[in-house]
Amino acid sequence: MKKISILSLLLIFAFPFAKTQAASNDVSLRTRIVKQAYNFLETPYRYGGTERTGMDCSGLVYRVFYDIAGERLPRQVDSLYAYGKKIYGNLVPGDLVFFNTTGRVPSHVGIYIGKMRFIHAASEGRETGVIISSLSENYYKTRMLEPRRIIPLVYGEIELKVGVGYKSRNLERYVPSGLPLRLYIHSEYPESQFIIISFLREGNFLFSRRIRLNTDNYSLLWFIPAEGNWQISIEDQERVIRNTLSFSAGRDQ
Repeated sequence: MKKISILSLLLIFAFPFAKTQAASNDVSLRTRIVKQAYNFLETPYRYGGTERTGMDCSGLVYRVFYDIAGERLPRQVDSLYAYGKKIYGNLVPGDLVFFNTTGRVPSHVGIYIGKMRFIHAASEGRETGVIISSLSENYYKTRMLEPRRIIPLVYGEIELKVGVGYKSRNLERYVPSGLPLRLYIHSEYPESQFIIISFLREGNFLFSRRIRLNTDNYSLLWFIPAEGNWQISIEDQERVIRNTLSFSAGRDQ
């Protein structure tokens, strides 16, 4: 592939498309992490525990990641916080959320499962043990610290060609919502030029970007699809449609 230089960076909050095997594996691993966390719901709280008979917050994280990824994570919340990587961008299922609940930073951890929810082992409150809570609850919203990422985020990618012949296609693949998708734009015209990329969701126009392809006739856009049916169209500088792509983005967990 020719060298790609980034001419335009598009980051839309809407909360990858698994073209590559690496991206597919990333989505699969995150899905299995979340499903395994669900399996421990209603497990009673026990300080220092990592078993179904009882577990604490870091014990839940330790057990889930060990069962699915074979990784032995730190057992102390502060060590786990230091071990994880800082997140730049949106939370995605499988990330870890941390809280200051005791005045000791950090003191509590949970596994993010999507839609502002997380699974954790609560030691006190209306419910205890492994439960699902919302990040929008005032208690957690006011005590939340910077989240951390254990599973590296692998971006999905797709190449869109801009040529003389009109092309339209529908992706018959699973596109998870909430994870970044890299769009490689490749022009088949002999010289670089401006193109217009438009994004529609559920048939409604959302936005468009006018970019100039570089000297290698390549450019790169980042896109984070929300749940729904999407269409991406590419027009040349005469506003003639040269390519369209349709796909459906699925729900996060």
